Amino acid sequence: MIYGFLILLFILFCLGTPIVTSLIASAFSYGFFTGRFHFTGIIPERLFTGMTSFSMLAIPLFVLSAEIMNKSGITSSLVQFSLIIMGKKKGGLAQVNTSVNVMFAALCGSAAASVSAIGKMLIPAMEENGYDREQATAVTVASAIIGTVIPPSILMIIYGFIMQVSVGALFAGGILPGLFLGALLMLYNSYYARKNNIPVHKQKYSIRDFLLALKEASWALATPVIILGSIFSGMATATEAAALTVLYTLIVGLFIKKSIKLSDIVPICIDAAKTTSQLLLLVGSAIAFSWVMGLSQIPANLSRNIVAFFPNALSLFLIFNITMLILGMFVDATATVLISGPIFVPALVAMGVHPVHIGIVFVVNLSIGAITPPFGSCLFVGSRIGQVRFEALIKRVLPFLGIHLFSLLIITYVPVLSLWLPRLLGLTN
Repeated sequence: MIYGFLILLFILFCLGTPIVTSLIASAFSYGFFTGRFHFTGIIPERLFTGMTSFSMLAIPLFVLSAEIMNKSGITSSLVQFSLIIMGKKKGGLAQVNTSVNVMFAALCGSAAASVSAIGKMLIPAMEENGYDREQATAVTVASAIIGTVIPPSILMIIYGFIMQVSVGALFAGGILPGLFLGALLMLYNSYYARKNNIPVHKQKYSIRDFLLALKEASWALATPVIILGSIFSGMATATEAAALTVLYTLIVGLFIKKSIKLSDIVPICIDAAKTTSQLLLLVGSAIAFSWVMGLSQIPANLSRNIVAFFPNALSLFLIFNITMLILGMFVDATATVLISGPIFVPALVAMGVHPVHIGIVFVVNLSIGAITPPFGSCLFVGSRIGQVRFEALIKRVLPFLGIHLFSLLIITYVPVLSLWLPRLLGLTN
């Protein structure tokens, strides 16, 4: 009954048991099903180690910096800056929505946080400008998932930690695919605005308005320069860059914009801790379960069988994408990376696929899962923030979902999109 713990995991998932509980219970059941009870005492140590590694420290630091930026009003400065640049174009507010999500992605790394922060400001504004509320919410939700592709990305940090891949190389690899996805969404926004005769944003802006908006937004726009510049130059690891980001956002919020006070820091830290504790507990439990999987030799055996069954990387990549898209609809993205990564990644690497390229395709797949019915997490957040019916939102998201799937196809089979920049920067071979 070596597969008994996997059967138990499947049953618990079907019963709607929380993912953390399912993973921990299944890991502990390994000794019962195999008779190897002496390994049971090691599971808590594996769980704790998974949460406390130096690489994982980047996650709470990036979450904390995002909380500070939200409280500092940095998001609103990005909206105003984008509005002045793109507001006068056809469908300008939809383009502003997508472009702000691209910029916010370089600050936050969380799709759900992007939906919440940007949706509250732009959904009402788009409705006033001729969009119906469902379409405005769909644009926000579809654009927000760029946040998991453009660095810093929490999923990339987790993938890099589990598969022993340079996080800096993954961050560099996500830039062009993220911009490519943003460009496709903006093309569709323009088409939709012309087809439905959406009026141009009427407010006029002067050169002085532009310069003031640029000045305000420059503090936010400098953040990805600090993050990526320190990593790509070799001056800092991803964790150290995250710590620099926290320090920088604190200085901006407290002393430059003066939009937060010292008394705000404790509530900000508490909010960040709540988000982080949920995520790290999931990471720790998934790492403990992955360790048990390794004891059973299941990932290694599956990888060998996969390599033997599929003739080339093209066909295996197709199966990989289909599997990840399905899992992304039902299972948390973090758990999916931790459980399925050790199965598929070695098989793809054995066929000559670069692990950085696999990581980018992995992240794009799981980001699409966040807007895929019936359980896409960003759909639920968007429905609540936009105050629209879930079914109506799904209908409006479908064209965007098609665009995301097309982008996934291109990113999968044109590896240069993911590998050109990391190789240019000398971060990978």
